[in-house]
Amino acid sequence: MVIDPGMLMSDFHALEKNGISLENRLFISARAHLQTSLHHEIKHIMMKARDDDIWFRNEDITYAFKPLKMGLRMGHMISNRHGKSFKDFTLTYDRILETANKVFRCELTHEQRANDLLKIEELYEYFAKHDGMVTDTVKMLNSEI
Repeated sequence: MVIDPGMLMSDFHALEKNGISLENRLFISARAHLQTSLHHEIKHIMMKARDDDIWFRNEDITYAFKPLKMGLRMGHMISNRHGKSFKDFTLTYDRILETANKVFRCELTHEQRANDLLKIEELYEYFAKHDGMVTDTVKMLNSEI
């Protein structure tokens, strides 16, 4: 699963505005990948390099980061392994940006980075208030059956 932080927060706000509670109704896999501006930029680089009409989706690029150990996952925002502070998450995000710059020669603008982190921080704060929404869904489902 690939999650766009801005779109997810937009959905959360719309549901809350309509009085719909997600408490104990929505669970998001800690393994779900976060999509950022970096994925959009790399998609454009790949499309230009291939110079054909095969269409790349942002999700394809996001999933491609998994074997490169460059992915951002929902679990990075809640896991003790990566720290619980948003500052710790930002360090992980910046490490991935630095690696992408070296590997793909892809550099985000200061505005793109700030926009990504603003959206992700809003999501981070939402999950801090809604503990348990991001979880190991495989374990959760197995315990229920």
